Amino acid sequence: MKLENRNSSFYNLLASLSIAVLLIFSLVFSLERILSADTATYLYNLVNEREFAFGSQRFIAAFTQLIPLFFLKLNASLATVVAAYSFNMMLFHALVVLTIVFLFKDYKSAFVLLLSHLIAGSLLFYYPVSEYQMGLSLSILLYSYVKTFKLYLSIKMHQFTLLFFLLLLILYSHPLAIIFLAFLLAYFFLSVDGLNRKYFALFISMSLLIWFSKYLFFAVPNDTSNLDLIKGLKLFPENAWTIFWRYSTSYDYVFLVLVPLTFLVLVIRKKWLLSALYFFFILIHLHMCLSKLGKSNFTWYSSHIFQALYFATSLIFIEQVWDKLKKESLKKGLIFGLLILGLIQIYNHRFYNQNRIAYIDNLLSKTLEQGTNRGLIEPRFIASEYSEWFWALDIESLIYSSYKEDFQNSTVIIKSKEYTNLEELNSNDLFLVFWTSYNASEQLDSSYFYLEPNRYKFVEL
Repeated sequence: MKLENRNSSFYNLLASLSIAVLLIFSLVFSLERILSADTATYLYNLVNEREFAFGSQRFIAAFTQLIPLFFLKLNASLATVVAAYSFNMMLFHALVVLTIVFLFKDYKSAFVLLLSHLIAGSLLFYYPVSEYQMGLSLSILLYSYVKTFKLYLSIKMHQFTLLFFLLLLILYSHPLAIIFLAFLLAYFFLSVDGLNRKYFALFISMSLLIWFSKYLFFAVPNDTSNLDLIKGLKLFPENAWTIFWRYSTSYDYVFLVLVPLTFLVLVIRKKWLLSALYFFFILIHLHMCLSKLGKSNFTWYSSHIFQALYFATSLIFIEQVWDKLKKESLKKGLIFGLLILGLIQIYNHRFYNQNRIAYIDNLLSKTLEQGTNRGLIEPRFIASEYSEWFWALDIESLIYSSYKEDFQNSTVIIKSKEYTNLEELNSNDLFLVFWTSYNASEQLDSSYFYLEPNRYKFVEL
């Protein structure tokens, strides 16, 4: 066997094993991944409606819901559905990686994608519902497809059709997807020789048309409000920088090491335009994210909006630093070490959601002690570390109590006395959520979410 083939076999095996570990993690930590605000809400809608659940008309989410819907059709237990949903969300990214490795024979792009997920994953792994992350994974798939088949030189009709379909999925996944796609285009323009400028211009035009069509035909307030971010930019969001630095040094240290290392190597290699692109992309996008973060604590959502930074860093590091190493043993050792460190980051950060789950368990126990299965908690009683991202506590607590076989189905909601009316306190069959209320006996799927008739009571903590 040739040396090159042996090396490819090693890298393919390494990528496959990394994916296998992530899939195992998705099962082992399925409850931690599902009880995370939006993710719990998606699962609640899936179970209650028995059909695809889209947030903000992001249709790409359907790919992650096929397996849990299948088990719902079989009336499987909630624990099985939770595990299936968590697994399906990781399977989406796994299939993208495996397609790049075994169909495109492009292990470098596969490592770009793997490393991106791992250096961003210490917190984001436990917020798997992110359609933005799905769009970024498909962006690397698109990049690998164009690079592998040299579509920047010539393109056939079936290849153009696939490109259009991928672009549609990417740009409809999340409004921020355009940011990383723009970075990819700029990087491609600077790093690829013999680029057909006519095709490149066509690709840019097609991307812009698809992006604008999302706002013409499928606009939602949640998406369009993200475009107002630029208006609220602060010149020096000092508090946000402090929060980001404190979080990153504790959990995302691999990212903090790769950024200066990557930039330094680009400068040493005199890649001036790539250096400028990388430097200003990191600086500007990080500044935008920190301005939006403001004084908030670092949560899943914070990590979610930072994703393009991780993906851009992984791309340039793998292609411009790692791939240029001449000693093969050093290359193998470095990529192996980085993947292991990334997996360790994810494993170590399981406590973030495990602590939240223990806190939810305590709230439900206090509620049941009050002689009811419906608890009202005033905001002042909620611990500060959970106060900002407990807007879906009502649904999270219902799912958790239904998931635990030795626990009575119950729910807890954060609500102040001044915003609670007599109907909510006197009804025996309400299910209150952040934005509305339901008739529990008529609107909840009793095979999974049965709430015995009872009244809401304020719980003293």
